[in-house]
Amino acid sequence: MSPGALSAIDERSPLDSVPLVVFDTETTGLDPWDEGHRVVSLAMVHATLDGVETRDVLSVVVDPERSVPAAAAAVHGLTDAWLAEQRAKGELPRWAEIQPRVAAGMRGRLPMAYNLRFDAQMLRAALGRPRPPADYTPPGLDPRLWAAALWPGERQRLGDVCQRLGVELHDWHNALADTHAALAAARGMLPLLRAAGHRMDTVGDAYALQRRFAAEVEAAYTSRRARRGRSTRGSSRR
Repeated sequence: MSPGALSAIDERSPLDSVPLVVFDTETTGLDPWDEGHRVVSLAMVHATLDGVETRDVLSVVVDPERSVPAAAAAVHGLTDAWLAEQRAKGELPRWAEIQPRVAAGMRGRLPMAYNLRFDAQMLRAALGRPRPPADYTPPGLDPRLWAAALWPGERQRLGDVCQRLGVELHDWHNALADTHAALAAARGMLPLLRAAGHRMDTVGDAYALQRRFAAEVEAAYTSRRARRGRSTRGSSRR
């Protein structure tokens, strides 16, 4: 993550008004460390959960500087052929060209992503940060874990949760569409969590809830990956 992402945030910050950077990545695969997978699309939105702020700050397709496996392209539609066309037209920036905008977009804000651990590790690798320990939990909010608290044992894909909440998801696995859907889902789940008796007043409260349900979600995700095999889709974690 960007070094300045959490500069003004602490766990006592009110959850409803804490400044967020909601983001999503589409990628060439699932593992940036051992398999060298890269970000191919990134979106970032500045927002607050109370709805006072919602502002797009970045939506870009980026040169992954490697091939996109067919399984990943089948999910997000960013094929080698299409990327080559954009590259030939000079319309496909490399990561180094957008990194300053990414860092600026993260600064002073609490990250939020649907399955934060995945997107955070992809950003971490792209930003040249070292590989974290296996048990590392990135700081930030993860609506997928909120869904696990509300609907334990049910599928927690973004599309499933949006359907339960009546949130429109027009273009699943488009980075900007997924970012807005994750934000809308979080806003929809917050009052439901409070009504169910979960304390969700501060950032620290959200962290406590996420810790309670992280193991359950990770176990289910790991089981699905084992069944499908490691050469799976670039965005299958959502």
